Amino acid sequence: MEEEVIGIDLGTTYSCAAYVDEHGAPKIIVNSFGTCTTPSVVAYDNEGKVLVGEAALQSAVDPKNIVYDSKRMIGRQFIDKPIQDDMKLWPFKVVDQVGKPHVELNINGQEKLVAPEEVSAEILKEIRGNVEHSLGKKISRAVITVPAYFDNKQRQETMNAAEKAGLTVLRLVSEPTAAAIAYNLSNQIDDNILIYDLGGGTFDVSIVKSHSGKKLLVLAIQGHTHLGGQDFDQGIMEYALEEFKSEGKSFPEDRPKAMKRLRTACMEAKHKLTFQDKPYEIQIECEGAVYTCMLTKEKLEEICGPKIRGTLDVVDQALKMAELKEDQIKYVLLVGGSTRIPLVQNLLKEKFGGEHKMLHGINPDHAVAHGAAIYAHMLKKVTPEPKPRIKDPETKPATTISAPVPPPHPSSALQLEVQDIIPLSIGFECRGGLFQPVIEKGTKFPYKKETTSCTAYDNQGSVFSGIYEGERANVKNNFKLGEVGLRLLNKKEKQGYKLKETFEIDINGILHVTTTEIATGNKAEIEISYNGCAHKEMNIETYVEESLRCAEEDQAFRDLIQTRNSFESTIYGKKRAIEKEMNDNKLSKPDGEKGLELLNSYLEWSDDFPQDKNVYAEKLKEL
Repeated sequence: MEEEVIGIDLGTTYSCAAYVDEHGAPKIIVNSFGTCTTPSVVAYDNEGKVLVGEAALQSAVDPKNIVYDSKRMIGRQFIDKPIQDDMKLWPFKVVDQVGKPHVELNINGQEKLVAPEEVSAEILKEIRGNVEHSLGKKISRAVITVPAYFDNKQRQETMNAAEKAGLTVLRLVSEPTAAAIAYNLSNQIDDNILIYDLGGGTFDVSIVKSHSGKKLLVLAIQGHTHLGGQDFDQGIMEYALEEFKSEGKSFPEDRPKAMKRLRTACMEAKHKLTFQDKPYEIQIECEGAVYTCMLTKEKLEEICGPKIRGTLDVVDQALKMAELKEDQIKYVLLVGGSTRIPLVQNLLKEKFGGEHKMLHGINPDHAVAHGAAIYAHMLKKVTPEPKPRIKDPETKPATTISAPVPPPHPSSALQLEVQDIIPLSIGFECRGGLFQPVIEKGTKFPYKKETTSCTAYDNQGSVFSGIYEGERANVKNNFKLGEVGLRLLNKKEKQGYKLKETFEIDINGILHVTTTEIATGNKAEIEISYNGCAHKEMNIETYVEESLRCAEEDQAFRDLIQTRNSFESTIYGKKRAIEKEMNDNKLSKPDGEKGLELLNSYLEWSDDFPQDKNVYAEKLKEL
């Protein structure tokens, strides 16, 4: 069977696939239900059958065995606040499995645990099957899109989902970049484009520099991995429930099927008011009672407004990162179904200077899949290059894939070069919990960097470091990606071992970390883990205020670590001086050992990490 490559937009609410036809035009694949998008929903029935998309939604399967939002769970820890908040809303049960969230199904009375990437794999299998049936071609390779702000663990688990679905990932590409590819090739833009991508469950802002449709460089990425249309639906539901109560009616919130119908009705109300000004009546019949609630366009904007306005703060952060002003943005590209909301468009027009700045032309639900398909077609016949070894993004040329792309018009042959950047800084945990960045946010990838370090204290038996992604000074506020543990064979004094840490980001934005003892070559590699501190997503409605508060907290924490390090350096200096005097016979052994014992007690005190930096100076005075 002939083989085809495709692009897949693996979405929170809906997923979509496309390919490039013989004329060089991207085409959306229509599924077996005759629609262009497939609901990202999976149902597990009592016969062991798995239903996906519309089949899952229309099934009579127990709502507790119908799973959605796998994209909001994938790569997350069970204790993360967004997971804990969503668990209160999901009809299905989510449990902790070695720190990782799993959905607990009940199949004929038997418990079955399903990981988020396994749910996503079922969606990818369904898409793959639909495409093979539609095109009559084998599908085994694809470009899959992810939110630009997805961290390393979320990207890795998406790769795992594709593997479980029998797909080889040609490339993971960020959703805004894919959308820019789709518009870039057809419009031949030669300027700065801001992509505002607000979908069902995630929000991204990317700024790219386009060079006449032939080169696409990502300048900035910002985002929020837990914001989208579903959050607006939830706000409408909460309003409707309050309205029902004000009329003296108590809606059966403990009934999953009733809540599912209410959510569907609220989503329908949101969609209707996107295109009409006339108030819309939400109406639900349940257990013989009729529940009604009138929703106006003004009330809808009141419900969604704070979150939507909060996204503009994220836009400002992206502009700051790219070192651009609003008037330096040529076009604003709207991606994702939630950008149809009039308030979103009006705020962006006001910010960037009018309707002429807004890019339209491709269905916002299809743009990402179109771009992914174009990129997949580019990579189809490209022989993979050796793994890149780039050390300095400022002085070394970027490694890119360049290949002929079937043009929108037969007369023009295009080349496309795509260069993406990492959304968050990556580094390791230093003693005391201080985050030490190795690869800075905004670095182009693929990329490799090596650092060196030493053991932190006397007689250190191992080097065990957490690897994190984020911008906060204290690692507990960042995303823990994994751990690297290396045993040291002999006991040596502080700084007795020299170590090399190698951080490498591959072409898909996946991290590889190795710690090597320089003298012996003994090494260890990163192991993915789900045992970090609970992560709290920054509140989009108070984004600026929280950012300022975090900056103050981070500086105070850095000052505390610096004070402690200075204290310990002073103590170690005194230890080395006593040891030298003992070796030179200038100090008796009893007196020397007494002094060393006292100094070691000070180090033990410091090892408990007192949180008041002033006590370190007081402790030194005792000496």
